[in-house]
Amino acid sequence: MRAVPLAAIMLAFSPFELSAQNVALNAHATVTSEVGVARLSDLAFGTPILPGTATSLTPANGARVRVDYNEPTSVTAPDFIMIAGPAGALLRIDLVCAHDPTSAAAAPTLFGTPCAGGFIPPIGGNVGGTHYIYVGGVVSSSSSASAPAGSYAGTFSVTATYVNY
Repeated sequence: MRAVPLAAIMLAFSPFELSAQNVALNAHATVTSEVGVARLSDLAFGTPILPGTATSLTPANGARVRVDYNEPTSVTAPDFIMIAGPAGALLRIDLVCAHDPTSAAAAPTLFGTPCAGGFIPPIGGNVGGTHYIYVGGVVSSSSSASAPAGSYAGTFSVTATYVNY
């Protein structure tokens, strides 16, 4: 018979256990809200405005903006703008805002509220997309009545606002 070494016997009967250790790790990620606004065309009255005469430009024939988004977004513009002309004269243009999912709509849908009230482009599930905003203008007869002849120009902004988490 063969002799078992004493060390082997002691190992067999001693409390020997394997131990493990673990550590908790943190995980971080950032999902961004992304909204882009691009000017496609400006608001330009193609025919001269006669003093004392009302003139309008439909949204389909006015300014056009593309809005790209991945988050619910409110798109607004001012309800009216004042553009400057000769010798500091001002001409009021009341803006009319509309929207459409296509870039060349003949009859885009008017906002349910004035331009400053905004419009929220549709979201499908968690997916945004691209939507187009059209801006027309109206010059009332009273606004143009005292406007001296000359060129008038100004700017306005179309703003896309989204939730910043």
